[in-house]
Amino acid sequence: MFNLPTAQLLLASIIAGIIGISGILLGTTVMTAPVIVTLEPADGSLVVGETFVTTLTVKSTLPVNVFRGLLEFDSNKLTVTSIDYNTSIANLWAEEPWYSNGDGTINFTGGTTAPGGFVGEGSLITITFTAKSSGEALVKMSEMQVLQHDGLGTETTLNRPIDAVFAIETPKLIEEILF
Repeated sequence: MFNLPTAQLLLASIIAGIIGISGILLGTTVMTAPVIVTLEPADGSLVVGETFVTTLTVKSTLPVNVFRGLLEFDSNKLTVTSIDYNTSIANLWAEEPWYSNGDGTINFTGGTTAPGGFVGEGSLITITFTAKSSGEALVKMSEMQVLQHDGLGTETTLNRPIDAVFAIETPKLIEEILF
């Protein structure tokens, strides 16, 4: 047996405790959220007048069944042309996706009636935009909510939303390109 003074044993115990607590705290902050909601693509370069598609994708490691949210976009730079909500996740819409080009918003509330809810990765809604004017156009996820398929409507922990940013340029004239 080792013959260590009491002060050294106490100090060693304190250090071990600090290391243990640090590991627990770091472990909980590094964990990823069980539900990740993203806009794909998250960025791109466009030309005024160009039409492009972005998809709101959900990835879940636990059973979920309700999806609600608000997307905000720069209505000076983008116009919604259409929304497709006949996608791989939701088959029941309490509030079908609708948009206001004047307000720059897209709202939706939907869910799945699939037994066991939804687990995996799939597209919730697909939005077709048209670029209106040059500059940087932001599409932002706001008020996102996903509920667990637990019969209680328990809200899930979501990842921090990442906004989509699109650079829009003015089309170059043929004369500018040739000369």
